[in-house]
Amino acid sequence: MLGFENVEKGKRLKYYKDYYLGPTIVLVIVLLMVISVVKATVFREKEDINIMIAAAGTDLDISHTRIIENAIIENYDIDFNQNGSEKLIISEAIMSAMGTDYKTVEQDRVAGMKLTAILEGSLCTIQLVDEEIYQFLLKEEMIEKYENLEKYGISGEGYIKIPLSETKLDPKNIEPLYLTVRTEATTRLKDEIYKNHIELVKQIIK
Repeated sequence: MLGFENVEKGKRLKYYKDYYLGPTIVLVIVLLMVISVVKATVFREKEDINIMIAAAGTDLDISHTRIIENAIIENYDIDFNQNGSEKLIISEAIMSAMGTDYKTVEQDRVAGMKLTAILEGSLCTIQLVDEEIYQFLLKEEMIEKYENLEKYGISGEGYIKIPLSETKLDPKNIEPLYLTVRTEATTRLKDEIYKNHIELVKQIIK
């Protein structure tokens, strides 16, 4: 392959298209991806709280998530970043409680994969779950005990399992969901951010 400077002037455009256009497009795409990742991780506004909503035996939908989201913002102070805004991210994995048709099974498969990804991400200390998911998390040792949160001013006995109907998060008594807390040992949150999540739990249960 000739050096670009050795190509006749009238043939340089064709030569460029033949040998350099493809790599140039790939390079531009890679650069755009890098810029996008940098903007998303460095310059984006950091969220105050991450919450997981997961259910496998309870009929929930996006409207229920919005009710819970609004209840948190309206009733609790979550501006832990102290930047004047309250940013809440809810990650949800909801599997159908009924139905065995192909569409339902496929949706449940996707929801199951999403639940796995959320748990692997280890960012959601506060977990709002139904009984089936609660038992799954308990088996996976992802439910905290009250005794481990006494140092944060939260007292009780056994594993944390608070009916959402006893809090302001369930104003319409949506479905039997429970508030749980992920074990500190299995989360990847920094200490300060973890404490912020525990502070919200304290606000919710007091």
